[in-house]
Amino acid sequence: MPFDFLLKVFSASKMPFDLLKMPFDFYILVFSASKMPFDLLKMPFDFYILVFSASKKAFDLLKMPFDFLLKVFSASKMTDCLFK
Repeated sequence: MPFDFLLKVFSASKMPFDLLKMPFDFYILVFSASKMPFDLLKMPFDFYILVFSASKKAFDLLKMPFDFLLKVFSASKMTDCLFK
């Protein structure tokens, strides 16, 4: 279902639609089915943290592959001060 339609359905319904309270798997499915691109590495880092915090998946920077961690930080607005 197109993402715009999904937003309209939720806003017309009595159900709250809060992306940050959705299960992460559903969040991925919604974006996969939408016309909007879903690229974790292009999201603002703050939003990325909020999504993982609200999801059921563990978000542990120290258990991520280092390449992915570097990509996340370089795509974010935060400076990676790992070595400062």
